[in-house]
Formats: sequence, structure tokens, C-alpha cells
Amino acid sequence: MKYPEEMYIDSQIFAGDMDGSESNLTEKIVKIRVSHLCCVCEKQIPKGEKMLNQKAIVEGQGWCSCYICLPCVENWLEESGQVEDGGAEMREILFKAKRIDDGKWVEGCYQKRYDLLGSEEHFIFHADSYTVWEYAEINPSTICQYTGLKEREENLGK
Repeated sequence: MKYPEEMYIDSQIFAGDMDGSESNLTEKIVKIRVSHLCCVCEKQIPKGEKMLNQKAIVEGQGWCSCYICLPCVENWLEESGQVEDGGAEMREILFKAKRIDDGKWVEGCYQKRYDLLGSEEHFIFHADSYTVWEYAEINPSTICQYTGLKEREENLGK
């Protein structure tokens, strides 16, 4: 496999084709025991290969199952922008800046926008907890890319 298994399972390869009549959707990577036809490229995949198996109850049809070969999922991941071509995962670029309200550093996604009067506003969108996201207004002169490294308190010149 070219990517981590979770990326194949979370690829949402048919998300745009679902109409809400599906329920109990499951997706997993399986080593097939018999030859299967790929639902995407319609190639016959020999037994022993790994495929993405999707199962769901479809209204009016009952249980339905679909097998997708891994190269088709990989193509989808690359075409949909979930990974960069060449196999490297896309990384999120974060920024940090000092908050206007308390002067503390905050890291997250930077946003510059304009209010109704045309004045610039600068914000960092960040996670306050696992479920709460918030905007912090920041001083734009303090913005920089966040690397995750912490400054050392000791003076290296001594």
C-alpha cells in the first residue's frame, strides 16, 4: 500500500454518489479470498490481493457490497487533493501570533479578512479543546509560521 490504511478507509471515494438511502456503511481493507471485479476500473483483481470493501444497506435493495482496487483508491486520493502526487502526505501549515486581548501566543490557521467598513482584521482559528474551535484576534506584526519548536530560555551566548 502506498499510503496508511486509514487513508484508504477514510477516502470517501463514493461520498458524492450517496443519496441518503444508505445505512450501516462499513469500509475496510480486506485480503480477498476469491477474484473480484473493481467497482471503479472494472478490472478483475486476483485472489490474495488487498481491496477496499464497502458494505451498506441500501433502501429497496438490502445489503450491497463493493470492492475497489487499491490503485483506484490511490488515484482518488491524489485527484481529490487528499495527498500530493508522489505519495507525500499534504501537511497543514500553521501560524502563530500574539493575541490582541492578552498578548499570549496562539497557534492555528491564519485568516485575514475585512469588516463591513473595509478595515483589515487578522485572526488565528484554533482548537480550544477537542470540540471547541475559536477565533483569536491577533497582532499582525507578530505573525510567523508555527514550527512546533519551543524557544529555549537559556542564553546560548554565555
